[in-house]
Amino acid sequence: MSGQDGVYAKLKALRDNKTFQLKPSKFLRSTFKGFDGEERPLKLRYYQNQGVAHFIGMKRFLLGDDCGLGKCVAPDTVVQTDHGPRQIGTLAQGAYPEVDQFGPALACKVWTGVHWAPVKRFYNGGERDTIIIKAANGKLLEGSHNHPIMTDRGWVKLPDLSVGDRVCYTEPGWEGIEFTEIVEVSKGHRLVVDLEMDDPSHCFEGNGFINHNTIQSIAGMCYVWDKNPDVKVVIVTNKSAVEQWCLEFDKFCVGGKVKVLQCAGTPKKREKIYEEFFSSKGPTALVLGYGSLRRDYAKFKDCEGITYVMDEMTAVKNPKSQIHKICKYLSAKTAERVWGLSATMIKNNLTEGYGIFEVLLAGTDTRLFPETLNSFLEDYYVMRMQSIGRGRKVPVPCYPKKGAVARFRQAIEPYFIGRAKHEVASDLPPLTTRVEKVEMTKAQRIKYAEALDGLLEVDTTGEEREMSELTAIIYCQQIANHPSLVGCEGDSNKLDRLIELLTEGDLAGENVIVYSRFAKMVDLIMKALKKAKVPATRITGKDTKQVKYKGQKIGARSAAMQSFNDSEDETRVICITDAASEAINLQSAKAIIFFDSPWSAGNLIQIIGRMIRIGSMHDAVYAIHLACRNSVDEKVLQVLKKKMNLIEAVLGKRIKGAGDKDFDIDSGNDITDLFRMLKEDAKK
Repeated sequence: MSGQDGVYAKLKALRDNKTFQLKPSKFLRSTFKGFDGEERPLKLRYYQNQGVAHFIGMKRFLLGDDCGLGKCVAPDTVVQTDHGPRQIGTLAQGAYPEVDQFGPALACKVWTGVHWAPVKRFYNGGERDTIIIKAANGKLLEGSHNHPIMTDRGWVKLPDLSVGDRVCYTEPGWEGIEFTEIVEVSKGHRLVVDLEMDDPSHCFEGNGFINHNTIQSIAGMCYVWDKNPDVKVVIVTNKSAVEQWCLEFDKFCVGGKVKVLQCAGTPKKREKIYEEFFSSKGPTALVLGYGSLRRDYAKFKDCEGITYVMDEMTAVKNPKSQIHKICKYLSAKTAERVWGLSATMIKNNLTEGYGIFEVLLAGTDTRLFPETLNSFLEDYYVMRMQSIGRGRKVPVPCYPKKGAVARFRQAIEPYFIGRAKHEVASDLPPLTTRVEKVEMTKAQRIKYAEALDGLLEVDTTGEEREMSELTAIIYCQQIANHPSLVGCEGDSNKLDRLIELLTEGDLAGENVIVYSRFAKMVDLIMKALKKAKVPATRITGKDTKQVKYKGQKIGARSAAMQSFNDSEDETRVICITDAASEAINLQSAKAIIFFDSPWSAGNLIQIIGRMIRIGSMHDAVYAIHLACRNSVDEKVLQVLKKKMNLIEAVLGKRIKGAGDKDFDIDSGNDITDLFRMLKEDAKK
């Protein structure tokens, strides 16, 4: 490790220290001013201090935290209780719980804007960035960036609100609500808290309004600048995040002490920004997108001593891509430090991690893996020969060799740390997963057999190979779902089993999410639910119209979410596609039923994350996968389980399961493996 063995030993011991605090940096704010003018201390959470220490101690390091947490408001927010108005921060029973943990709350009820609901527990969100809104009626509200409030267009997160937007306002005893315009929006940073309500809507009235990992790297930069203020820092990120990085610097750094330049615009404008960056004295940071770096990398190729922060570092995971080669060159030839950020370093295979660490450690004396990708594959994977046409064959990886995953994890350990959400918020409900297997109907079996016969005629040698394989797999999955998806008459036992689960047993009357990859399948499910008299709604990406909900016109997507989460609404089932994999809060759900399985690790984790959230009403939640026997459904589960096992073996468990046993979590996407298994079935 090039002389850093002692440093690593100290950092490894630090990973279990939840009381560690760093000394102040002269460039990092030590206090912030609340909207009331009072100065408050600014402190990092324990795991953030750990992350900063790793950045300071290691010149090359990858941070893989996945710790995005709840939706909170300032502790001086006034809520209406059945004992009169109280500041929300005073509802904790005794001392506040540890940061990111729940603790007991005072026995009381809080006004939700519609009715009184009991408070279950009190949550300490710790220090966070906040947004402060001021309304025309003089009321103020300060909350975290994830915190939504009710507006005339549905639930909207605080950062997405602007002057002129109309927010809902109410008080106990009022009949209905009124709308008041926002007249001022500002920013803050302070302690925030939340309440867990004994009410599926999880909303409360605060100050009259109806409410619902860059800091570690920035702090690391500040400590580097403490030792050498002339260090040049280049942050490379996705285009959409460039502006947010600039705002984060403004939030966390002492005003006027750090120059932050945003690289964007025409070549002429970018040229001026580069000139200012390279000529600047004192702490300076340049923020640009990966696309800009690809266009302008020549500006950096002759530099020395640059500190690079590569956000969303999966952008460089493909060793054959141009951006990988550019970042690897700059890391080797121009970098003093390279810090990476990625919560999903691996989605499908170890080669993604190989590509990232090839960039991270380029130019150092440390080599974790064989020099070439082919050598890495030969060392870590069992290989097989695959035909590519005209009698030619090439080696392709099948699966990791025995002990290869453990070797990979051991190799990257000194240069990687990643904490999942449940590791820093232990109160999240555990997930129990099971597979419900059903038989295909006669019509499905006939059509499925025809589809398998057709697989033998699919061209697997040309440039269109992957598209042909993908089309074939989707066709088989549609048959297993319902024959009408491929234009045939017939019924589906899988659909019948879904209705049974929702009308009988433990899930009857519970809030349940039903997922399918196919919007047409959602149409069929909604029709069956209506026939079974199960109140349901949907989010498929096609529901873009404005609808009336409780007397107000709002987007259909927001209306669906609100009706599902509203305990007084009869809706108990929400059918979704991948369109609802993000920016949707469905924490009132007791279970999610996968009518078919998503093929993406990211999508599956995000979909389950709609249900597993801080403030969930449930002690445990469930994921149920419907699968037709001897069909593509079982093949998908096999391949994806293998992928998730690989991901968790390297990164650690991403979702907390019930007990110590393994459970079926589906993740990943391997078209070739799926097609190969289906083709083997066709040959039987």
